[in-house]
Amino acid sequence: MNLHLLIDRLTVSIFSYANKEIKIVNNINPFLQAEAREEILNNLLSNLLGQATFHAKSKHIRISSRAFHNVILMNIKYKDPRPVYDLEKDLSEVKNQAEMLGGCLYFAKNKINGTNISLTFINHQISASVPNWNAKLN
Repeated sequence: MNLHLLIDRLTVSIFSYANKEIKIVNNINPFLQAEAREEILNNLLSNLLGQATFHAKSKHIRISSRAFHNVILMNIKYKDPRPVYDLEKDLSEVKNQAEMLGGCLYFAKNKINGTNISLTFINHQISASVPNWNAKLN
């Protein structure tokens, strides 16, 4: 699945029920493909974007992504006035979904850069093609 297109689709559906004027900046490489359990990833990203849209103090939410071998790292950055422990509490179920994808969620916050939610998960499309260097040679 194409992550850039997935974020664009989710953005349209989130804006259909959000009452805020927020611009989501999708900085994900349009060629980045991810192979993960689509329904879990779709639900997870929808929850993260929904939370960011609902609690955003600023008018911008930035989403970026990078692939590191067989791991994809996604960052969602925005201004959120809540403390990190409130954010963690609200997203505890989403954290479990990230673990189902073989990944994790990390929350960071500071006064200058605002809130950063980092999501990592295993890209099975790439991991299937990676040679097993520990395998015995015949």
